[in-house]
Amino acid sequence: MSDTTDFIDKFQDDVRRQILRFRQEKGLTQEELASKLAVDADTVRRWEEGVAFPSTVKIIRELEEMGLRF
Repeated sequence: MSDTTDFIDKFQDDVRRQILRFRQEKGLTQEELASKLAVDADTVRRWEEGVAFPSTVKIIRELEEMGLRF
């Protein structure tokens, strides 16, 4: 793997873990977080499992507004 690929993999894993930890610390279910972000619960589940990645700046900004810092 290239350094760039390693960086991207690590970044995505960090974001995945931060979203999961943030949701748990706030005491939110996947459904509740999904509702706050205007996505469905399956999307949140996929982020937390590392199957998908939040691809929009809007989602990242909304998470930051809720208190998650990347």
